[in-house]
Amino acid sequence: MSSLARCVTVFVSGACNMNCVYCYAQQDKNNKTISITFVKTALQEFYKKGGPLGLRLFGIGEPTTAFAKMKRIVEIAKSISSERFDIELQSNGYFPPAVSNWVEDNVDILWISCDGPPDIHDRYRPTRGGKPTSSVILDNIRRFSNSERCVLGVRATITSETYPRQKEIVEFFHSLGVKHISADPLFLPVTSYRDGLSFPRNLAVDNPEEYAEQFVLAHERALELGIEYNSIFTVNLGTNNKFGCRGCYTNPHLTVDGVVTCCDMAFKRDTPLKEMVWGRFDGRHRRIEYIQNAKKGIFRRRAGNIPECQGCEWEAECCGGCFGEALNETGDVCGVKKFSCRATKYILPRISRRCIQNIGHP
Repeated sequence: MSSLARCVTVFVSGACNMNCVYCYAQQDKNNKTISITFVKTALQEFYKKGGPLGLRLFGIGEPTTAFAKMKRIVEIAKSISSERFDIELQSNGYFPPAVSNWVEDNVDILWISCDGPPDIHDRYRPTRGGKPTSSVILDNIRRFSNSERCVLGVRATITSETYPRQKEIVEFFHSLGVKHISADPLFLPVTSYRDGLSFPRNLAVDNPEEYAEQFVLAHERALELGIEYNSIFTVNLGTNNKFGCRGCYTNPHLTVDGVVTCCDMAFKRDTPLKEMVWGRFDGRHRRIEYIQNAKKGIFRRRAGNIPECQGCEWEAECCGGCFGEALNETGDVCGVKKFSCRATKYILPRISRRCIQNIGHP
């Protein structure tokens, strides 16, 4: 499946049943869930304009905490589209068997966030009451690694403490039957640089080359085991997309407070990443009002327009790296995150021409 497949992302809920120590949206968790009227209006419009679009269920919280609403959104999408489309769920994996059974029957692509063996995972991803979550999550990973219908991927966040253990993490997930692993170094929460948000900065990886060296070793080990170990740095390897990710294509993301953005990191109406907001829902008239020239501004982020990328041999594949992280940390639509640039330049020459298969919609 293309890494740039077109999809509508629905932020189902602002509530979460976990309390990850490094959550990029920690200060914005709430009990709000998305308006069904907003979702229905948006899906009717976007499906009509663009044909079948993938449906991606996500959220600044955990989408399965609003299980009934999540199921309703899928029903609405299926009723609107006359053609088949992929349903993707991005989850923390901390859900009971009743949810697992529904996922098995309805979800095509499941990404579960897990950082590795229990001693790693439970350190970073406890419940809201501080209890470990690994036993439930690993049971779900084992279940879906054997699914004949639902393709499973695991997402791991790599910290200053775990980057030397990347090969071990690959081997651990392989032992569970996982075939697709996506792992990225910890990035700063939205508004960190602008508002001085409290954050465990000591967990952020400082040296991109040291991280990248361990990533390459883990990637090679994954190839030996016949599985994938990829990241945001490798998502476009071997392509000539000109755009880095779905955000640069303005794939719609529907927030719980009624705006349309282009990125997971722009998850609320008053986001400091205002350049990523391109529509607002008018509930009274049941329509989406588009912000003049917003899309034009987003489309500026492409190969050829990013000054720091000019002349780089990886320009058309990297395209300046993650849009959200770069904008968050530089304040510039065409900015470049230095860490990502250095890591990419180390990794890509060492795994170039290798088969990179990406599932879902990075």
